[in-house]
Amino acid sequence: MNRIAWTMAVCGLAASAAAAPPAKPAKKGAAPAKAAAPTVSVAGIRVVGQGYGEDGREAQPFNESPGVGLALVVQAKDGGIIAFDDDASALGEINDSEGNSLLDNASIWPFPKLTKDGKTAVIEMKTQGVPAVGATHVVAKGTVTVTTASGSKPVKVPNVKLATDTTFKVGTGVVKLEDVSTDETTTSLTLTGPMSAMGAIRAIKFLDAKGVEIEASERGYSRSNDTMSKGYGVTTVAKTVTLELDVWQGLKQSAIPFDVKAGLGYAVPTETASNP
Repeated sequence: MNRIAWTMAVCGLAASAAAAPPAKPAKKGAAPAKAAAPTVSVAGIRVVGQGYGEDGREAQPFNESPGVGLALVVQAKDGGIIAFDDDASALGEINDSEGNSLLDNASIWPFPKLTKDGKTAVIEMKTQGVPAVGATHVVAKGTVTVTTASGSKPVKVPNVKLATDTTFKVGTGVVKLEDVSTDETTTSLTLTGPMSAMGAIRAIKFLDAKGVEIEASERGYSRSNDTMSKGYGVTTVAKTVTLELDVWQGLKQSAIPFDVKAGLGYAVPTETASNP
């Protein structure tokens, strides 16, 4: 009797298992969040009135011609900003608070100020229109076009000869060493290459034969058309080094519309914010 009961119980469990619906497949992980687009806001404004003397040029306020200078700050929450395309950017309209258009001979400075971490770019533009007496603010609309990166990764370039005309590749671009000179303790050099290559380098380290980082310092940079040059002083007299480049990845060009209002009031950084 007990044997029959146990047999029926086991058969019942088997039938239940057979009739049970198939297990649902495990849910796939959520798709990664889309990187936030960079934001555009006002960093500063400069208003210059008429100059004095012959043709209004002998004594000009701030040594500038009459008009409005507007500085916009582009900030990337994710990744970084590595390049600015002034040809694909435009100041579409700029008016004072009285409704007068100031869009007279507008121009955009092609060389923005970029922070080392790539999070911020300050872009300057100007017009020759002057706000009317009594105007309290200026409103501007347009588009700024920047190249952003989703992140970066280290790339090593071994056995780089510290000599003029040595070259190495960054992506599809070629970077050349120029003006290489050495004194008792230090090698000075300039890296020169197309913006596409130089702009893709977030940071650079010089490593010795044992892979130890060599002390180095930046000595300024220059840009001419699509070519950028950066100077370095490297505390070594070695003939070759390994370069460790932190190279931006996931490059994307974005046209960011802006619609901003520029008045006289701006937030002042706190001591904690400016001195973390």
